[in-house]
Amino acid sequence: MPETDASPPSPDGTLPARRPAARWAVGALAGLLAVLALRLATLQILRHGDLAGRAERQQERDRDVAPRRGEIVDRSGRALAVTLSVPSIYAEPRRIAKECPKARGEIARRLATVLGMDARKLQALLREDKSFVWVKRQALDAQWERLKAMKIPGIGMRPEPKRFYPHGAAAGPLLGLTGVDGQPLAGQELKYQAFLKGTPGHEDLTRDARGRGIVREAEDALNGASLAVTLDAGIQEVAEQALDNLLKTCKCKSAVAIVMDPPTGEILAMASRPGFDPNRPSGSNPALLQNPATLLCYEPGSTFKPFIIGPALAEGVVRSDEKIFCQNGAWSVPGRKKPLHDYHPHGWLTVTDVVAESSNIGAAKIGQKMGMPRIYEYLRKFGFGQKTGIDLPGEQSGILNPPAKWTGATIYSVPMGHEIAVTPIQLLAAFNVFANQGLWVQPHLLRDIQDAEGKVLKSWDPVPPRRVLPAASVRGPILEALKAVVEHGTAKGAQPKGISSAGKTGTAQKLGKNGQYLHDAWVSSYVCFAPTDVPRMTVLVVVDEPHNSKGGYTGGAVAAPVAKEILECALHLRDREAPLPPVAAPKS
Repeated sequence: MPETDASPPSPDGTLPARRPAARWAVGALAGLLAVLALRLATLQILRHGDLAGRAERQQERDRDVAPRRGEIVDRSGRALAVTLSVPSIYAEPRRIAKECPKARGEIARRLATVLGMDARKLQALLREDKSFVWVKRQALDAQWERLKAMKIPGIGMRPEPKRFYPHGAAAGPLLGLTGVDGQPLAGQELKYQAFLKGTPGHEDLTRDARGRGIVREAEDALNGASLAVTLDAGIQEVAEQALDNLLKTCKCKSAVAIVMDPPTGEILAMASRPGFDPNRPSGSNPALLQNPATLLCYEPGSTFKPFIIGPALAEGVVRSDEKIFCQNGAWSVPGRKKPLHDYHPHGWLTVTDVVAESSNIGAAKIGQKMGMPRIYEYLRKFGFGQKTGIDLPGEQSGILNPPAKWTGATIYSVPMGHEIAVTPIQLLAAFNVFANQGLWVQPHLLRDIQDAEGKVLKSWDPVPPRRVLPAASVRGPILEALKAVVEHGTAKGAQPKGISSAGKTGTAQKLGKNGQYLHDAWVSSYVCFAPTDVPRMTVLVVVDEPHNSKGGYTGGAVAAPVAKEILECALHLRDREAPLPPVAAPKS
């Protein structure tokens, strides 16, 4: 007999549902609901803060708003450094991966073509798991216009500030430059960073469904203050051109030209070669960022003689018409292995002619009369062995050993500019004492710093001038000796046309690595001021290791003509007190 179901039939005559299957279905449904409830509880309670924060981070952004860096202008308000707004190109790799993952190679190729970049590197950049990457900072307007026309998904632009120097390489080491993020790297940009940089603003953004930013809150950036320097852009161009003209006939390791206003110490020009264009920093040697006017330490040679002979005249140790026997060009002195030599042999010279003819032996004999204590005291008053305090970063102090370290030969060596090291700005400030009635004034570049409303935030606060020599001595025998240098001495021919000037040449042998003086390496220099009645400019030109095509290497042959060119043109440009030199008729 077949097996039958013992369950009673239902009223309608059908068999009832199997109870075990129903119980399993109900249990499974209940379990699923329990899992869902647990998941919801986990998301809404346990992980609520984390998920809410993640959503907020995806939807909300904050970013700094760069301020506009303050301008640098010359003494007449002409722009030397300005800030422009330029396009910086960025990409959104995650968006590109989502919207067009197979087009990343093509996007990279297009970017490379427009921006002049490597396509493989760009493709690797677009594959990064990031929401934002820079493609090219500070691009060209034309490059962004081309990309914008292509309408590439995930490629955008943000305007960024870029520093621009209208005069190019002129005064590059003095002005300095900034990096791509606005960080200062040298010069005035670095010295006055606290004022120039400004204060960043801030924006809080909310992103919509298409990733576009909507500003919720914003704090405006405070732009940087404007820096006015003492430079005269016209005189700076004159100095730059004079050095360029020098390099046409003279190969050299480096050259420096500085122009200063005698009574105030204001730097009117500061040029150097080799230089660099701060608009193209990537193509420059980083060493060129250093300013040789404040960093170059060298033995000054005969330009140092006035700092010994001047005080000797002022104190009456010698008279200007007193005659000094210069040993016919060679003099053996205690403590020196080799005799002192003059470039040209001389017999008896007046003190004035010792300066004019630049006699080493004559200067050494006058130094011997002055004595070590007085020499050292005066050299400190002139500012040697110490920083001038010029407002440029990295100034060197030079070398002036105290008397305790002097040897028996030092009393003879220092008057001819050996056993001492100076910087160009240090020597210029010291020589300016003769142009400034015996007063030393601090050289400087700052005129003032003003905010956007014209409020002066800072102006130059120099140290008080210090008396080095009596004015009567400077106007009398010292000035006559320095004028003689130009009228019939080692700088004959360097007299600016129609202008009276006074100066001193220098030609110093350089020391080799073994401590011995080299016979084929020189530092040639010339320092002067004009006009002599009321000096308007003090000028220094220093040429390191000159090799003149005409065979000359002395300060009179190499550096003095450069200073003459600067004086003739710069005096006319500044106040038209001196006429321009006549233009030579062209040769047929």
